[in-house]
Amino acid sequence: MTAQRMIPGAASHLAFLQREDLRTELGERPEIAAEELSPSQWPELSRGEEVWIHEDGWGFDTGRVDEVSKYQEMIWIDLAGRGRRLICGGDPVQIWTRG
Repeated sequence: MTAQRMIPGAASHLAFLQREDLRTELGERPEIAAEELSPSQWPELSRGEEVWIHEDGWGFDTGRVDEVSKYQEMIWIDLAGRGRRLICGGDPVQIWTRG
């Protein structure tokens, strides 16, 4: 029998990902998330502005803009106390706003 090594913090991260109360049903878009923004529009967002992130296979999640790169199409989203996430313009993720 071989021993498997667990990456530190991996178990708690996996438990977080499995919590149903932190995610919407797959494909469910909140009505208030009215406009999908292209990466070239991200610099128009203000720090603290509420946005929604959509990722295939996960659904929608909400957060607030923390930082936006004006020229490199990168955005940091604060996930309401669950950490920050860096999204790059080429990632298979969409950013939605109130419109």
